[in-house]
Amino acid sequence: MGTDQKVAVITGASQGIGAALVRAYRDRNYRVVATARSIRPSDDDQVLAVPGDIADRKTAERAISEGVARFGRIDTLVNNAGIFIAKPFTQYSKADYDSILGVNADHDEPGRSRDRRRTLGTRVPYEGRPGRRDQIARDRVCKARY
Repeated sequence: MGTDQKVAVITGASQGIGAALVRAYRDRNYRVVATARSIRPSDDDQVLAVPGDIADRKTAERAISEGVARFGRIDTLVNNAGIFIAKPFTQYSKADYDSILGVNADHDEPGRSRDRRRTLGTRVPYEGRPGRRDQIARDRVCKARY
């Protein structure tokens, strides 16, 4: 396959906003690497489904390596994945907090968001005003932290 089409990685792509993002990027002729715990294979050969928990570094590494192997490049990352535990936060267990922080926030535990950003890279191309490219790219990749 040629590498002239842009490629987006979308986390949390199996339902809701994530699934809508996959459709929107495809409508704009992007190829998409879609990852989520419950993602199913796509009939669209321009969508690569990578199942797994994005809080696990191996899932992030697999999404990027399989995306580059199939499409030859990665241009954009959309960190859409997030979880919600439907009970009062005062009743959260340590495992509940670990799950939420592993997907929704940034911290220093191995295999979590900070490591995933290193794996995915911090320089994402931005087609906008020159001079703000690096800041906006970092914001895109590190959205959960800010």
